[in-house]
Amino acid sequence: MGKDAGKAPDFRGAAEEQAASGQQAIDRQTTANRPGQTSPFASTQWTQGPDGRWQQNTGFTGGLGQAAQGLQSQAGGLANPMDWNQLGAFMDGSQARREAIDSTYGEASKRLDERFGKSRDAMHTQLLNQGLDPNSQAYRNAMREQTLGENDAYGSAMNNAIQSGTAAGDSLFRNNMASREQRLAEALQQRRQPLEEMGQLGGFLNFMPGFNAAGAGQGTNYMDALGQTGNWNMQNAQMRNQFWGDLAGGLMGLGGSAIKFSDERVKRDIQRLPSEAIPGVPFATWEWREKPGIRHVGVIAQDVEKVAPECVGTAPNGFKTVDYSKLREMAERGGT
Repeated sequence: MGKDAGKAPDFRGAAEEQAASGQQAIDRQTTANRPGQTSPFASTQWTQGPDGRWQQNTGFTGGLGQAAQGLQSQAGGLANPMDWNQLGAFMDGSQARREAIDSTYGEASKRLDERFGKSRDAMHTQLLNQGLDPNSQAYRNAMREQTLGENDAYGSAMNNAIQSGTAAGDSLFRNNMASREQRLAEALQQRRQPLEEMGQLGGFLNFMPGFNAAGAGQGTNYMDALGQTGNWNMQNAQMRNQFWGDLAGGLMGLGGSAIKFSDERVKRDIQRLPSEAIPGVPFATWEWREKPGIRHVGVIAQDVEKVAPECVGTAPNGFKTVDYSKLREMAERGGT
């Protein structure tokens, strides 16, 4: 029998078109679910990129929008590191301590210099009046006692100066640290302020419309399409085998002759089928105009003549005939 079961309908193409149609419907639904909307506080706009992806852009409207832009500009400073110079120079009190010590000891030593200068002169006069030679041991002992007393007085003055300087340095250090901490807190608050205000503005975004999710597209069912194609090929082959088998068994009537009237002009209600006798020549069913009511199956002479004119002849009455034996031979050769 014929090796070619005929060209099957494009079930796969139909499945792909159906899937594409479903995706188009979803795309339209998705677009409808993404309108640009504006509330008294905020707005949302949808844009679709060249790759088909959607992007939602939200923002504040009116005065809130201007405020947000200003806050964003201020918050941009957070990208820069903290400027510690704005806190001023750090003073640990050491210089104040030294200055206080020098000042206190200077005043005390000045008074001691005046006092011990007079007492040293008085001691010198007293020892001379006692008849002591300045080079004598007794004179030197007396003056050494005088010097030791002076040293003790100066040492005590230095200790007092150190205590006073330390207290002054500590006080300045504590005051400077408190002032620096205050400036640091203010500087940090100034950096955080735009973010805190933007966070408060963010509460107004709750007044914006919500997102409407779109449905999921259904992929092409290739397995079903391939199954339908296989079923069609099998049915087509079965129909051809049955037709040629019936023809060989003489079921086509008219004395068993292989040459049959098949002119479309003597037929009515012609319905061409998807199956083909040979490529390009579909099987058809019809009723004879002179004997209506019974459907017959075969081919139409005009269809055969377009593909295999050697299988078509003309009867004396002018109607076209088909040589089914030649048509069957051509089918067994694969339609050539």
